[in-house]
Amino acid sequence: MAKTKVLIVEDYRPLAETLEYQLTRAGYDVFRSSDGADALNQAKLKLPDVVFLDVDLPVLSGVDVCKQLRAAPETRETLILMLSALGEESDQVIGFAVGADDYVVKPVESYAVLLQRLKAHLR
Repeated sequence: MAKTKVLIVEDYRPLAETLEYQLTRAGYDVFRSSDGADALNQAKLKLPDVVFLDVDLPVLSGVDVCKQLRAAPETRETLILMLSALGEESDQVIGFAVGADDYVVKPVESYAVLLQRLKAHLR
């Protein structure tokens, strides 16, 4: 069986590297992007099963990336987990409204919980 492909879209390198390490260690096939436009290109080329998507990104915002992923037939069903320092209720409502399946407020308190959260979504 093929590994679950995960695209991490995060411009803060330490978080991206830590998340990549944790996901790779857990057996996922991981690739990264640090801006919204590149993330869309990678998603179209590699067709990830899961996207961890920061909201505040250079070039194209995570909100716009999410909208475009949901609009494209090839990525419409992709699991999208938004990661953001923007933790107000209104920010989370926007994330869900544009198509996020989950919204995790940074900083990530527990990678063990985040990985279990991902597994729950993939069931």
